[in-house]
Amino acid sequence: MPLAGLWEHWEGADGQVIESCPILTTTANELMAPIHDRMPVVLPGRDDVGVWLDVGSSQGEISGLLQPCASEQLTKYAVSAYVNSSAHTWPECVVPVGTQ
Repeated sequence: MPLAGLWEHWEGADGQVIESCPILTTTANELMAPIHDRMPVVLPGRDDVGVWLDVGSSQGEISGLLQPCASEQLTKYAVSAYVNSSAHTWPECVVPVGTQ
């Protein structure tokens, strides 16, 4: 699932190299709204990924991508509270509750 993100590499005044990569968010679609008021920007198709990555894309083309994706593109299911720690990055984070 391609998400809209930004990447930057720069050096601070002290010479420290900083790499950053935020994921852009938008308002939540109908599926996600009961969980949170925003969600990642999902790029729905290959052409959209190309538009996002093309530095020659117009502001209008880019703005058109910054919308909630269709709810039908996603599936939601309950996971355990194990996912609530940013220290947990293992596959167990996405195992549906009751299937462990």
